[in-house]
Amino acid sequence: MQKFTLLFIIIIFTLFTSAVGQDKKEDKKETIPLKWGVWTVSSFSWDDTENLTPSSQFSLNAARLIATGEPVENVSYHVMGDFASPNYSPRFMQAWVEYKPIKYLSIRGGQFKYPFGAEAYPALIYWKFFNTSYVTADIVKKLGYTGGLFRDVGVQFAGGYDMSKDLGLTFKLMVMNGTGANAKDNNSPKDFVGFLGFKIINFIDVGGSFYIGKSLPDSNEVDESAYGVQLKVNKEKFSFQAEYLLAKYDANATRNEVSPSGYYAYGTYKVIPTIEFGIRYDFLDPDKNIDNNDKSRVTLSASYLFNKKNRIMINYEIRKDDSISNIGNLFTLIGQVAI
Repeated sequence: MQKFTLLFIIIIFTLFTSAVGQDKKEDKKETIPLKWGVWTVSSFSWDDTENLTPSSQFSLNAARLIATGEPVENVSYHVMGDFASPNYSPRFMQAWVEYKPIKYLSIRGGQFKYPFGAEAYPALIYWKFFNTSYVTADIVKKLGYTGGLFRDVGVQFAGGYDMSKDLGLTFKLMVMNGTGANAKDNNSPKDFVGFLGFKIINFIDVGGSFYIGKSLPDSNEVDESAYGVQLKVNKEKFSFQAEYLLAKYDANATRNEVSPSGYYAYGTYKVIPTIEFGIRYDFLDPDKNIDNNDKSRVTLSASYLFNKKNRIMINYEIRKDDSISNIGNLFTLIGQVAI
């Protein structure tokens, strides 16, 4: 009941600020009815795990068609499909409509990335490493327990405010089904995801995120929660990012409690504008209730940047997994084009 009271207050506040904002319109800007985009990401990987078949393969990791636009002032949309899913059949990724009633607030509805976790939240073409960290894949990607694409269907309220020259505030609150992308809701309660962040001296970002909801992983409703804290530093040549995440899936009639947690930290440096090197360490404990199942990895990265969206990248992952004694290292060569 408290969740729906909060949602009702947000809606009333939005309608009120929208009405007030009508008298404070900024200068009109040119609208864009339709703009097309295309992304392709291909890779070659070699895994030296003993007796692995196949040990090497070529992959088409993304083949995305994107349509965006702003048909009227303060109203925008985004639609994206992918033709490189595991079976190479068309897959719907996201579609949303966003309304900006006032300068400091936007409302988005549809299917899109939920505001939890910093590593995979940017578009794929801006990721610093080809594979996300173990904790991002195990917690963030599976949010709602039945997820898988970092996306869900719902409504998001977001905004930001510069409190001073050196301090800014950002917030996001999403109410969603909690069943992941391309899936209908399977229970009555809605899931809540939120983020609160602060920008300090223009290049340091700190923040925290939360998720509270329910899901039906095995026809038995389960309470779920997840929390995270993050730090980002972005300069022209140097970037640093670290994040700690934990989750809890309560026990039910058919399963014990599951409590994964983990972290990652990485840094990148551009020796010249077109060449960037990076290193990341990440760690995951899939369940604190089970011993000897930790996973960790060091990832080395080197990229040649044609521009902000187009690049050739090499990743080399030095892996350790307590549950797979013979796991080897992974080499990946990636080519990326986006227009």
